[in-house]
Amino acid sequence: MADEQVRSQPDAPVAVPNPREIVDEQIVTWYFVAALGYLLISMLGGLLMALQLINHNPLKGIELFSPGRWRLVHTNAVAYGFIANAFLGGLHWAVPRLTLKPVLDRRLSWVIFGAWQLVVLSTAVGLLLGQAQALEWGETPVWIDPVAQLGLLLVAINFMAPIIKLKGPMYVTLWYFIAAL
Repeated sequence: MADEQVRSQPDAPVAVPNPREIVDEQIVTWYFVAALGYLLISMLGGLLMALQLINHNPLKGIELFSPGRWRLVHTNAVAYGFIANAFLGGLHWAVPRLTLKPVLDRRLSWVIFGAWQLVVLSTAVGLLLGQAQALEWGETPVWIDPVAQLGLLLVAINFMAPIIKLKGPMYVTLWYFIAAL
């Protein structure tokens, strides 16, 4: 009988925070703007490669604009500029909504944003200067790798904090985010 009384009692209302209080929409927007910018840069690299395939390279003889170097810029701009920025923007939007908690530190989010843009642009400059590694999808210059790894560690810390604080069941989406981090 006591169990029936407990079950018949409505659960206490849970205070759900306003999404605008826990999601920094400005950084989400900037990540998506950056992703779009890198998508356009990667399309330019792809166009330069396509022109070479039809023997119409308008920049023939200019080493910095050689198709071999722009192929690397094209693939890295897609992987690390477009996809990574879109993913980080999506994380900034989804993780606070799924955990009902903000990321660990919004200032850290902005530091990560600036540092990641610097990593991607430095990678492009390094690739154009011929400092690529002979590793498919890992062509980033050797001196960029430790900086990128540090950035990824900061990303994991910033997003794992609200997930770890979560009590009770977790959305499956968060499990995928944990695996990606």
